[in-house]
Amino acid sequence: MDTLLYLFVRVILVLIKAMPLMCVAVIGRFIGFVVYFLDARHRRVAFKNVTQCFGQRMTPGELRGLVRENFKRIGENFACGAKTAMMRQSDLEDCFRIEGFEKLPRGGSVSSPKHVVVAVGHFGNFEMYAHAGSFLEGYQMVTTYRAFRQEFLNKLLLDLRERSGCMFFERRTASRDLREVMNRSPVILGLLADQNAGGRGVRSTFFGRECSTTAAPAVFALRYQCPLVTAVCYRTSLGKWTIEVGDEIPIRENGRPRDVADIMADVNGEFEKAIMRDPANWFWVHNRWKSRGRKKGVRNERKGRGDNEDGVERILIRGVNWLGDAVMTMPALMRLRAAFPEARISIMTPMKLVDLWSKHPAVDAVIPVSRADGVFLTAGRLRQERFDWGLVFPSSIRSALELKLGGVRKRIGYKAGIRDLLLTERVERPSKLIKMRKRSAGEIRRLIRAYGTVDGNGIPPDAHHMFQYLGLVAAVGGVDQPMAPRIYLEDAELLAAGEMLNSIGKGRVNGVLIGIIPGAEYGPAKRWPLERFAAACIGISRFVDCTFVITGAAGDVELAEQLERDLTSGSGVIPAQADARRMRVINLAGRTSLRELCCILQKCDTVITNDSGPMHVAAAVGTPVVALFGSTSPELTSPGMPGDPEHEIVRFSAPCSPCFRRKCPIDFRCMKRLSVSRVVDGAMRFLRNNVKSGRN
Repeated sequence: MDTLLYLFVRVILVLIKAMPLMCVAVIGRFIGFVVYFLDARHRRVAFKNVTQCFGQRMTPGELRGLVRENFKRIGENFACGAKTAMMRQSDLEDCFRIEGFEKLPRGGSVSSPKHVVVAVGHFGNFEMYAHAGSFLEGYQMVTTYRAFRQEFLNKLLLDLRERSGCMFFERRTASRDLREVMNRSPVILGLLADQNAGGRGVRSTFFGRECSTTAAPAVFALRYQCPLVTAVCYRTSLGKWTIEVGDEIPIRENGRPRDVADIMADVNGEFEKAIMRDPANWFWVHNRWKSRGRKKGVRNERKGRGDNEDGVERILIRGVNWLGDAVMTMPALMRLRAAFPEARISIMTPMKLVDLWSKHPAVDAVIPVSRADGVFLTAGRLRQERFDWGLVFPSSIRSALELKLGGVRKRIGYKAGIRDLLLTERVERPSKLIKMRKRSAGEIRRLIRAYGTVDGNGIPPDAHHMFQYLGLVAAVGGVDQPMAPRIYLEDAELLAAGEMLNSIGKGRVNGVLIGIIPGAEYGPAKRWPLERFAAACIGISRFVDCTFVITGAAGDVELAEQLERDLTSGSGVIPAQADARRMRVINLAGRTSLRELCCILQKCDTVITNDSGPMHVAAAVGTPVVALFGSTSPELTSPGMPGDPEHEIVRFSAPCSPCFRRKCPIDFRCMKRLSVSRVVDGAMRFLRNNVKSGRN
């Protein structure tokens, strides 16, 4: 069998040697593309790795595209590595160059250090590192490798590699030979430093996650008191590469040797920068973050312990799909974190909501999900995570199916008919929790004929949706006591938001800042008429010196532009208002990310808004809200805490309200009868300390 394999490899090498480099590169990319579909195990490893590193920056489709390109690059690199090993030095100069070698000392002089240690990684055509020694005089290029089990294959590869003039030493058996060479002559020692080093490595971080890292580059640099640098091979185009040498990494600090782990953390930092520059250029199919093995007996000790706090290590939250609902789940996640402080809690959330959970203390990891991914792809990603528990917040069958197929051991959710078959623990929905039900058009007309204006709708405050999510957490041992949702922002983000306001507002941001949210993603039935928003802004401006900030999603741009025109030109709905021409208005609709929206709303003194996702965001960043309700129920979805006095609820209790419809089938009375004066009074409740002098 070994003889057949040897002959096969020899034939492949003969074919590669006969073909032009560009042809070899194209064939290598095609082979990598085919392997992407055939090698499911390495595809899963690569997808898991890129998701953990770029899951909050890329969509699932972009992540899959990155993995496909990575497989193509790997195929290209291996094929071209064999080709370039058989090329003459003069031919290599057309496809390969080195930048930054001037940073290295020249060998042979008295002042030069005897050796240079170069930490390298699996970037691009990493076999090209062996050729680098021919570009620097005075040094011998040496490196280490790990031998294959097949002796003939080792001999074949060494014959190819050593044509470069580089000396190769088997890292497990030839360390003595390496030391003898280093004691005899100056060398450039290239050491691979980007793979998992197992139990013998130092603990460091890579892309924010703990991993085992080889200490060899730092150890050699300290032992021989020589410079330590990194080198990265970048693919510049098909069949062309550039090796870039990085700046020297200090190995001493204040005259004393630095800690080996600190030195290797700097090496990891340089590798991170290289990956960020070209993510497809690295060897993603390696499990860089392989966890430490459990001590012998731990698995048996835990087996049979049962589902208690001590046995739960990994918890998944299947998050909800709407922005406002997601904010209302935050208290539940905080209670879950308090109940399981040592567990790793991940939340699976739609791509559009990923930024909401950035820096949230209840969450360790965010798993983006898209409906376009399909149930099976999503489940495949979950299987890699090996979750112990999963809490299913949505009521859909799909959300439970994802966890079932994803191998989540214990799946907890509310009883919901046939979906119960997918859950391991079915929680009885408390009677106080009222499920929203859309009224039919016929029912609405009957209610209008039968009743006049009604006072309230009989829904108790403890029916708020916040309790729905707290109830599931209580079922696994948490407490169901409500707390105000909170979004965590950093000073740098808030500073950038202030600069955005000043830049777009062209320095016109004066007085109090009032947020205006005229849209609502769910549908027009939740939107207060635009002319009422304009009239309310005019009314408020008579009492306070203010700037209005209009926010909204991409779908709200047209609404926001119309409101801006009405406020700044006096056209349309308020043609005769002289005050309108002096309005200071900043329109940010469709121009902010979710994090930027959070920061902008935090800077406002108050926010006037329909019942919408940004309404909940404004409350969660600590801004008092004037919330307008008509087709929905504040008892169920009011901002902040249920019945929170920190916010002002403005509503008209029509007999058909709440109908929970996207469009009103009759005359839109629930929103049209919300008076402008009530909204102005509600805003002034929060702005009394900023009333203009001389105004009543």
